[in-house]
Amino acid sequence: MAEKPVLVLALGNDLIADDGLGPAAAALLAPHLSPQVELKTSAAAGMELLEELVGFEAAIIIDAVKTGAAPAGTIFRYRLEDISPVAAPSAHWAGL
Repeated sequence: MAEKPVLVLALGNDLIADDGLGPAAAALLAPHLSPQVELKTSAAAGMELLEELVGFEAAIIIDAVKTGAAPAGTIFRYRLEDISPVAAPSAHWAGL
């Protein structure tokens, strides 16, 4: 088990336009998090993210997403059960 049971994983790359949301959010959140929370930033995608999640009881993932359902800047909260599995036509869709 991880020393800290909860992970906040902020995704993105601050060198690529609006993909810098995750790292920017991490910088703002860092001083306010409980000692029980580990904060990580990552530019990983697909299956590479699994390694980041190993050992934690819970994870909160922060990322920018284009939904077409709301204007830019809208905050969405998704629970695991809200996300439908995606059928990938090949392993490359999962980052392999």
